Amino acid sequence: VFIEAVRMGIPIIATRYSGLGYEFIKSGWPGVIVDPEVDSIARGIIQTRLQIIPNHDDLSKLQNEILNSFSWQKMARDILKEWNLSI
Repeated sequence: VFIEAVRMGIPIIATRYSGLGYEFIKSGWPGVIVDPEVDSIARGIIQTRLQIIPNHDDLSKLQNEILNSFSWQKMARDILKEWNLSI
């Protein structure tokens, strides 16, 4: 879902436990990080609707950077690092 959102140029809502969505937002993609509970997700939806989306050129550049740098291995390493685990 997150890769599809990036390809479509729309902001995302993710928890810090979501892995891919969290990593995209940390990389600069528009969106919000919420707690995994109903009220926080609802607030995230409202925040995302009010968020200023970068212009088309900036968004396209960010899309290319994110999609070209994405790999499951890197994501796994980043998640383990975030959770203070080692491989």
